[in-house]
Amino acid sequence: MNTSHSGGETDRPDSLGDSLVLRVNRPRPDVVLVIASGTVDESTAARFERLLFARIEDAVRTVLLDLTGVGFLAVSALQLLARAGERARERGVELALVATGHDVLRALHITELPEVVPVHPSVRAALRGLDDRTDPS
Repeated sequence: MNTSHSGGETDRPDSLGDSLVLRVNRPRPDVVLVIASGTVDESTAARFERLLFARIEDAVRTVLLDLTGVGFLAVSALQLLARAGERARERGVELALVATGHDVLRALHITELPEVVPVHPSVRAALRGLDDRTDPS
């Protein structure tokens, strides 16, 4: 894992056939942001799972998974996201997704994942949603 200039971590592809880049940042002390770019398929799912589940274990309150840079989610990736949602609930951590791409949104909705893991149109909207739920006024 390499440290990026923004203070986060970057997990680069292990080989030329591996087309997934993962970055981790903390936009706020209670939120871990995982940014995925590329393809999540059988060749990248194990690395994706390791990083995502490690962040769920480390999270204070929330893990946001930004999929706006993802062009394709294989069935294994969708199953992984469902498992991640379950693990997050077990740990008392909120998992939320950020997605805008038609193919990714379609795959998420076909699997009914948004009924279990909230999906937002942007990181800013997701953070606003967190604030709205915790604001007592």
